[in-house]
Amino acid sequence: MATDIDAAPAAVPPRPRTNDVRKPRARFRERRNEAAWGYLFVAPAVLLFLLMGAYTVVYGFGLSFAQWNGFWPQWHWRGFKNYTDLLGGSPTYGPLVKKAATNTLWVVIGVPVLTVLIAFPLAIVLNSVKRFQGILRSVYFVPYVTTGIAVYFAWNYILEPGGAINL
Repeated sequence: MATDIDAAPAAVPPRPRTNDVRKPRARFRERRNEAAWGYLFVAPAVLLFLLMGAYTVVYGFGLSFAQWNGFWPQWHWRGFKNYTDLLGGSPTYGPLVKKAATNTLWVVIGVPVLTVLIAFPLAIVLNSVKRFQGILRSVYFVPYVTTGIAVYFAWNYILEPGGAINL
């Protein structure tokens, strides 16, 4: 004999979400302020990159138009003569430089294309397999972790008091 006490309690519907009742202008202002703080925190890294990275590339490109031995402060402007000497002036180095430039161009274009053509379908397949998904993701991710661990142990051995540097 079933009574009301033995019956399962009635399901209580979940509480409705409280939506953001602020005005759209206030939400926009808050998002804008949040973005400003994000830019403020990223700015030192961007400035450091521009100072250390972009400046050195531009300076090196500028020096490629000059004759300079790398030690003395004097350098002489040569313009495109360095490039014409490198590509066509020397029968010894000209073909080697052209071959190296061609190989570099193939690598710069080919590696990203092949990476996307292989990695994207592989990611789709790995994500669609449900049975061994956790194992496959672990197998894929383990090399990233083990590389850091191997580097840690190598530097730990090198820098310990009886290590390779401190013998």
